[in-house]
Amino acid sequence: MYELTRNTIAKMCLVVVTAVMITASTFSLLAAGIFGSMGMYEESQKEFSKQVVSSIANETAYEIMNDYIHQDESIPSLSKYFEPADYPDYDFTITINKKSILSTYDGKTEYLVKGEGYSGYDNNEIVIYAYLKADAANNTEVAQLIKLSGWIYEMRTTILVAAIVLGVLGIIGFIILMKGAGLREVDNEVHDRKVWDHIPTDLYLAIDAIIVALIIYGGTRVIQINIMTGVIVCFLLGIICVVIALGFFMAFAVQIKQKRMLRGTVIGRVFRLIAIGIRALPITWKLVVPAAIVWIFLMAASLSSYNGFIIFCTFVMTTTMLAGASYLGIMLRRLEKGALEIAAGNTGYVIDTSRMIGVLRAHAEALNNINKGVEAAVIERMRSERFKTELITNVSHDIKTPLTSIINYTELLTHEDVDENTAKEYIDIIARNAERLKKLTSDIVSASKASTGNVDINRSECNIGIMLEQALGEYEEKMQDAGLIPIANMPDEDITVLADGEHSWRIMDNIMNNICKYAQPGTRVYMDVYEDDGQACISFKNTSAQALNINADELMERFVRGDSSRNTEGSGLGLSIARDLATLQGGGLQIYIDGDLFKVIVKFEKA
Repeated sequence: MYELTRNTIAKMCLVVVTAVMITASTFSLLAAGIFGSMGMYEESQKEFSKQVVSSIANETAYEIMNDYIHQDESIPSLSKYFEPADYPDYDFTITINKKSILSTYDGKTEYLVKGEGYSGYDNNEIVIYAYLKADAANNTEVAQLIKLSGWIYEMRTTILVAAIVLGVLGIIGFIILMKGAGLREVDNEVHDRKVWDHIPTDLYLAIDAIIVALIIYGGTRVIQINIMTGVIVCFLLGIICVVIALGFFMAFAVQIKQKRMLRGTVIGRVFRLIAIGIRALPITWKLVVPAAIVWIFLMAASLSSYNGFIIFCTFVMTTTMLAGASYLGIMLRRLEKGALEIAAGNTGYVIDTSRMIGVLRAHAEALNNINKGVEAAVIERMRSERFKTELITNVSHDIKTPLTSIINYTELLTHEDVDENTAKEYIDIIARNAERLKKLTSDIVSASKASTGNVDINRSECNIGIMLEQALGEYEEKMQDAGLIPIANMPDEDITVLADGEHSWRIMDNIMNNICKYAQPGTRVYMDVYEDDGQACISFKNTSAQALNINADELMERFVRGDSSRNTEGSGLGLSIARDLATLQGGGLQIYIDGDLFKVIVKFEKA
């Protein structure tokens, strides 16, 4: 319930005052129009009163016409049924086709006005003249009308001015109400408040229509009995009608501000409930039920024609439509179920595409492909998460091993008495592990820069064959110590590439160092320089000393080594750094594993 605050009471008072002004303005304009047509602004007061009173005589003539003209099925015989004595204040003359059939008019009696009623019935022209006697001025109704006409005539200018002033004030009040519709002021702040829109707007219109009907039919009946009472009744009903109309406009204004015009009506709420009910139905029923309703309606319409051909054609078309709607509903239900399963994370679900046609099949296959893509993404995500876990484990192991050795031998030197030779041996171990830790730290920084592209690349023309020969010269002694036999195959013609000399040497260094560590002693290492698909390539092939229990993609990851036990020295970053540096120079690096055969291909862009 809403509290009756001063603001609410003031708004209700403004509504009533605005309704009174609008109603009074409307009645004044109507009075000015009606009485103006009777000569209020052109004739004298006497002639105007005569015109007003003559309206009663005219109504009486038409009343007699309407009451008695249909009494006879052939030619109306008003003289047979009509009793002039029922109207003591009038004398009458009735003619049919300009032939007098009844007359009480003697021409001697004094009359106030003459009323006339005309009708055409069964090709007959019927005219009734009703003469209002002067004695009728003593009649209450006529006396009231004469008195009212005199007052209206005296107020004719005031009526127009009042209509304009009241109309302007009513419009101002209407604008104020529309501007403040749905708002209230609490603690000097404006808040939204649904005061007028809790009643549906179309209900306002229905009530207004009932009141207008009461004014038109009930008010006119009361006016016929007593003019002043009828006018007052119509005026009060008019005020109520305008109040309700203002409520309608205020509610409508609130709904426009809140952007919910349809929801503020009974019809809108009914349709909303229907829509909610339809949305709650399975998709199959959403298609089948409307199709079945159309089928029933069209079949009923065709049966009413009693035409066999039309009935047959209608039955075939509507049944085909119903079957098509059912098929479409079943197929859409499959698609809907598949989409829900995929959304729920069931990556193994496959939509049944049997008996699907056209765009339905294409859509189902697209959803199945999405499902496969999601499944592949999940596998890749799991693989990535596993690599991250292994990365943390491996880097922790590689850092912890030399660091632990440094700490242990440092404690031995500090807390134990050792001879000079033993101390020198301990210091050598500490220095070797420190150098290993330094190189690991350097490799981590290099790998980070290479993977993020935070490396300056200055490419220039280089001879790829000379680049390989320099690498062989640097590693000749190491390869001999490792028991490896290098075999290099150079092209007949020099191959020039665009490469950064420093970073290219780092690629060669990492690969050659990897070969010296992991190649089987006493085997050959093959190095070939060649062109492939417009790029210059160097391939390295060697036989691994240990079984390669890892695939090529995983071997390219950081901190991953060929030996899963991680007993050999190294960070496992060499191949990763080499790949990133080759990519940054516009080339690439690929690894192939076939049994114990390990193959690396480095590609450069030709100059």
